[in-house]
Amino acid sequence: MNYLIVFCALILVGCNGIQSGKSGNDNSHLRNPDSLPQADSLQSANGTLYRLEHDLRLNGMFVCDTFVLEEWNQSSVKPDSIHFGGPEIIEEFGVDDFDLFFGKSVVNAGHGQILYFKMLDNHLNLFSVTVGDSRTRFERMIRLDLPNRNTLYCLSPCDGVYSFQFEKDTIVAVEYNAAPL
Repeated sequence: MNYLIVFCALILVGCNGIQSGKSGNDNSHLRNPDSLPQADSLQSANGTLYRLEHDLRLNGMFVCDTFVLEEWNQSSVKPDSIHFGGPEIIEEFGVDDFDLFFGKSVVNAGHGQILYFKMLDNHLNLFSVTVGDSRTRFERMIRLDLPNRNTLYCLSPCDGVYSFQFEKDTIVAVEYNAAPL
């Protein structure tokens, strides 16, 4: 008798046309985010956040890659000074963190990644773009046509946020903040 009731229930469900995997109230779109179209910008409380398709390189090292101090020290641009987090940081987190200073610019790395950087002079560069370059050159580098604003925010592929600051169509500062750990 129980089998007959289950069989009848399955037939009734089948007649109602419920089909998993199609849009509707089953939230399949949340389980399959790759099927959603990718926006080229997002709206936030602070304005528009433009999505970068590719990771950027800070002095030849991809920003989203694992940060290894020895690899950075093998690059062509050596920091003026390096401040280490020290034994307390290593004891608490298992790895050291670093502040690397290049003229007026700084890079903060910890937990094996770049957490923050601020470019205020031409000691650091993103690909070949640095402080003092034009808005046109910057837009060619990231392959986006952006509005003429003094500050533009871009979302990196690893969910960090870049801030590009302009004065008279010239880059005066670039800042990056990694996504919270």
